[in-house]
Amino acid sequence: CIYSLEMRNGMKKLWPHIRSVIFLCVLAAVICVCDYLFAESGYIRFIFNQVKAENADTDTGYDTIVLGASRTRCSIDVSYMDIMSGSHAFNMGIPGETVDDMYYVLKSVCKDNKVKKVIIDVDYYYWMNGQSQNHFSRSFIYQQISDPALKAEYLWKNKEYIDIRNVFSRRLTWKCTLDKAKTNIKLKNTEAYKNYEMSAGLDVDGYFATAGGPYMGKGFCFRYKMNDVPGNPEYIKTMKGNANKELDATVIKQFEQLVSYCRDNDIEIVCVESPITPDAFRDAEVDKAVTKLKSLFYSYGIAYYDFNKTLMSVLPRDDSSYVDTEGHMYGELAESYSEVLAEVLDKAAAGTLNESDYFYDSYESMYNSMVADYENTTGLEWKSY
Repeated sequence: CIYSLEMRNGMKKLWPHIRSVIFLCVLAAVICVCDYLFAESGYIRFIFNQVKAENADTDTGYDTIVLGASRTRCSIDVSYMDIMSGSHAFNMGIPGETVDDMYYVLKSVCKDNKVKKVIIDVDYYYWMNGQSQNHFSRSFIYQQISDPALKAEYLWKNKEYIDIRNVFSRRLTWKCTLDKAKTNIKLKNTEAYKNYEMSAGLDVDGYFATAGGPYMGKGFCFRYKMNDVPGNPEYIKTMKGNANKELDATVIKQFEQLVSYCRDNDIEIVCVESPITPDAFRDAEVDKAVTKLKSLFYSYGIAYYDFNKTLMSVLPRDDSSYVDTEGHMYGELAESYSEVLAEVLDKAAAGTLNESDYFYDSYESMYNSMVADYENTTGLEWKSY
């Protein structure tokens, strides 16, 4: 009787703990079911699989990685780098990818590839307004990283900002409708989805909706042309406001983290600025931001090339080559730019680059002559936003 009484008392003490464990298990199960039913499977899930060394057709995997955000994904076709320099490159441009994200994306890629060079496609917007802190509430890239140690590092370093609800669920991608649940169940039961094939992530038109065109491979999406002039002209005010800010101190620390990792692992860094909508670049005074960024990169001994200054005779482009004033370019310009980019980087690596062959000597001279140079080169009339 005494033994039974002790057992009952012991169970009474344990029962609150048992109920807590049961609650957590049920909660975890509910979250898993909701993620399965309602969370969309986006580009990130598939691109992390695409960059695996086994898909590189080499013993060491991809040796050159391009990092950047949405503009990068639709601007840089790395196949030109492969042809020009014999590299095995991959574009890891992901919409919304911040400077902090770049560090974790690169470390994830390096788990499976022997990376020798990193090309950072610099979007000034991410460097001037502290966007990395604002985006901690959307840990969308972290959620697709598979390495437990890297996930733990992300959580620890970002513990002051990250929303804990998003650590354990993908609730910000949930679309809680019956039709979405049916679509997700059908998709997630296909062999293509289970095998992380990029085709499983494409919509009915054969491309990612956010890319505006088909996936061409190795992280590059070709954006179809929609309009003769770019949309969202009112965004110029926001662009100008950001361009006139100082570099964000937190972002600089995050960049230093990336630089330290690359130096510790003998990875060369090259920074480039893909060209954005020419008139918007001028009117938003983006050259002010570029000047600050150039000074930062040079202080680390990192090469930096601003392709907004590319000669119109080398890379003809007017505003009609872009989707919007922010600078998302159409596929035709992306192919031409990718070839010029690959040529510049190859010559720079060989020590034979003469920048005057490719770039205007100043922004002022570019602004004064870019329209006439474009029209003389193409025989077309300049189109502005």
